[in-house]
Amino acid sequence: MDAFLGRKKYNSFLGAEGVHLRAWLPSNWRAFIAAIEYHYQIPDFVARSGDQRLIGALDGIVEAYAGERGFMGTHRYKVFGLLEVAGKTGRTETNGASGAADGQRPWEETHSQFSASMKERLEPFRGSLAVEPHQMRGTVAECRYKSKVLSRSSVDLDPERSMAKVMLDIQDTGLTFQPGDRLAVMPMNSWEECAKVAAALGLDAMLDQPASLNKEWTRFAEHLGSVSNASAPRLTVKDVLRRGHLAPLSQGLVMRLHSMLRASSNVVSPSSSYA
Repeated sequence: MDAFLGRKKYNSFLGAEGVHLRAWLPSNWRAFIAAIEYHYQIPDFVARSGDQRLIGALDGIVEAYAGERGFMGTHRYKVFGLLEVAGKTGRTETNGASGAADGQRPWEETHSQFSASMKERLEPFRGSLAVEPHQMRGTVAECRYKSKVLSRSSVDLDPERSMAKVMLDIQDTGLTFQPGDRLAVMPMNSWEECAKVAAALGLDAMLDQPASLNKEWTRFAEHLGSVSNASAPRLTVKDVLRRGHLAPLSQGLVMRLHSMLRASSNVVSPSSSYA
């Protein structure tokens, strides 16, 4: 799979070990891997094609192999648990009793080495990663596809509930699925809530101005560019309000923002918050 995905870096401990072990493979195996690596460069072919279905399919392969919820991420967690138990029980036939007497935690080193190996595989497709793979779990970094809502229809007549059937357009995205798969959605705040916050903090005249981004928002902008196969967009104040976490706004947070921006609020009282 490393040859298929065009892996270039083998600087991590596990990467160097993999290159070392490859030299011990049978000659016909080594020839097969070399043929894929040098004569069938799949990522370059997909990039030159510009076909969104191929790009999406390759992105799915990368996540399935090297992603946090893919093979590498799942394997890393299994190895972590196994080595932790082995280290604490001091099974000499498993790990030489490491951790039994000296108090070290070799399973954490294994976890770290797996993370470094995963980053080497992901970086050609995700760019330089400022966070560890496990820090992407449950974040917007796992949302790799763009889609539009085709239709929404209610499936429940109970006025106290709001269940609906939502149809998404995934044509030409390369996204594949099967019954039982889960869907993570990155929602945006409603214009109503954005308007309330903008008015409360005196940001009405600044909505279209470029926002000064911290590390987290910079990574988010780079992620948006990666999903769109373009450079990172310049986010405005309006973009931050639409995509940021607005609720719940505590009194302390509102007052700190109020002091930073030196704006007076004549819309809500300091004790108000948004749900």
